[in-house]
Parts: sequence; structure tokens; C-alpha cells
Amino acid sequence: MFRPSETEKIKEKVRKFFSFLDVDSPIKFEEINSDTIKISFWVEEAPFFIGERGETLVETQNLIKKILAKETGRHLFIDLDINNYKEKKAKYLEDLARTAADQAALTKKPQALKPMWAWERRIIHSALAERQDVYSQSSGRGHQRHIVIYPAS
Repeated sequence: MFRPSETEKIKEKVRKFFSFLDVDSPIKFEEINSDTIKISFWVEEAPFFIGERGETLVETQNLIKKILAKETGRHLFIDLDINNYKEKKAKYLEDLARTAADQAALTKKPQALKPMWAWERRIIHSALAERQDVYSQSSGRGHQRHIVIYPAS
């Protein structure tokens, strides 16, 4: 886990970062493991912080990650969630994975999903990992990276 002084430094930097953006709601910090920290809060203007398809949220998460890496001198994983956006999105993606997998298994045709962020693709792959009738594979590059669900042979 994080050293107490390191945790306080992280909290201070994150609070300062969001204070510049006029976030005055309490920020919750949760240490997930030795190099991952989840940061979450609620705001009324959530669409501003989340952006279209979560782009602003992901880029803000990456920016915080870089700031904290410079501050702590180590590589950290940051999981930023605003108004439980990621939790709600994960539920949606799990349902999408099941529906597309059922379709692939039924029609015996691959089902291509729309491009997604890496964290979203991980949810799809995990949701289908136990299924024997289909398998999933990422395809494409960059912002066009997406998942194709194939029926098992």
C-alpha cells in the first residue's frame, strides 16, 4: 500500500487540481492495491467533467496520473470516476457483451462492437471470459480499437 505521507501528498495534489476546476464536493480516495488509487466525487455539472463517450474523464485521469507520477516518483494507476459514470457504464457494457455474444452464438457470425477505451474493452473481455460458445478479440488501432465477438468453432 501507499506510505501515509505519500497518501497525503496524493490527496493534497488531487484536491488542489480539482479546486482549480471549482469542484467543491468531497473527494473520495480508495487504495485498490499497491499502485492503484480510485478517486471519485459527485458534481452537478457531470457532463462537463465526463465529456462525450467519457473522453474528458479519461484525459483528466491521464493528466492526474502524470502529475502524481512526477510528484511521487513512481508509476501509479488512477481510476477516476465521477457520479458513478464508470460503474454505470460497466453494467451497460456487461449487458452489451452478453447480448452481442448471444447474437454471435445464435447466428454463427462475428459481432463487431463500436470503438472503445481500453478500460471498456477489458470489461467486455472479462464479461465473456467464462463463456464457451464465443470468444472476444480486440481489433484495430488507436481510437478505432474495438472488440469483435466470434462464435466458437
